[in-house]
Amino acid sequence: MIDRAQGQYVNPVELVTTARAQLASRHVDSAFKLLRIALDSSVHPTEAQRVYGLLVRGMAWKAAGRDSLAAADIKAGLADYHDLTTRGVDLAPFLMRLADSLAHAHRPHPDPFHSLTVIGTVDQIPILLSHPAVRYPPEAKLLDASGTVTIELVVDQAGQVQAGSAKIVASANPIFNAEALRVVSAAVYHPGRRGGQAVMVTIRQPITFTNY
Repeated sequence: MIDRAQGQYVNPVELVTTARAQLASRHVDSAFKLLRIALDSSVHPTEAQRVYGLLVRGMAWKAAGRDSLAAADIKAGLADYHDLTTRGVDLAPFLMRLADSLAHAHRPHPDPFHSLTVIGTVDQIPILLSHPAVRYPPEAKLLDASGTVTIELVVDQAGQVQAGSAKIVASANPIFNAEALRVVSAAVYHPGRRGGQAVMVTIRQPITFTNY
């Protein structure tokens, strides 16, 4: 392609690939400059080249901390990629690997927390409000293991997990026990209520670990 302003040959693939290298070196501004040229309509990128540029620009936005812009570019790039594959367009292996990797990374994951059960009687059961990020144990990843751990715990009148109350009552795999206890012990709930008043409640909280 010819850059009319410079009168020079422009290869969008080379520009986007160089931009990826710049991102790997944390030179985000340089990557954006290259991507701006690669995606400029005046250089006439092909559909596949535009997909490549959009996906890498999404990565650049992510590196710049602009998550909403990153999501928009990656979503658009993946949609166009899906269209090309549906039409049977022959795509370069490196583009297919990148698209598949980003599609996997941006696939929504199900909530690991399942509906809790209450031991006792309340008018309103506790509601989970927040919890630390769930870390899939590295040793479980090597085994490609998954499973659910159920923890019994006490939620106090402030919605905090009472210190030392969490204990495992069922576990599909002991490899997940320590992480399940860590996450659930630091969770925060909207407290249970009885007669309009917040009360201390014993609950059982299942949490499922899956290797995404």
